Amino acid sequence: GFVTTAPVNSFEPNGYGLYNTVGNVWEWTATKDIVQESNYILRGGSYLDSVDGSYNHPVSVNTRMTNSPDSASSNTGVRCAKTVDNANEKGKKSKGYRYIETPEQKRAKKREKLKNLDQDLLAKIAEEGGIEALQEYLGDAAHVATPEMLKKQQEAIKKMREEL
Repeated sequence: GFVTTAPVNSFEPNGYGLYNTVGNVWEWTATKDIVQESNYILRGGSYLDSVDGSYNHPVSVNTRMTNSPDSASSNTGVRCAKTVDNANEKGKKSKGYRYIETPEQKRAKKREKLKNLDQDLLAKIAEEGGIEALQEYLGDAAHVATPEMLKKQQEAIKKMREEL
């Protein structure tokens, strides 16, 4: 191993023939953090992390963290890469990376969607299509329930507590 960063191509390529895809240094990306919009996403992990995450972060192509753009350290850097056109499994052309959102980022997106809802529009959707249409409009950003549904839920919870 190496005490800090390893020279390029010090290790064998992965199963796709790519070298240095994770580890060594956290890779800065152009993706902004949706929770703290002034920060950017870093990916991959560094020589200070472990594969299993037993110390610091797990080193993986899915590992993400954020940092402010004015931050610098010996375990962050950039990756020089070329976008390659390729066909995905559906035969469509795709380019670049598809980032996986963290649960925190998904919750922030849901909160953002709920922030500026037009109450008149929601009332119109509910009036015309019922709670099913309202739930479809809101998606998984909110759970729509009638007072009767809430009362049934409360009764079920009360019954469960009594049985304990």
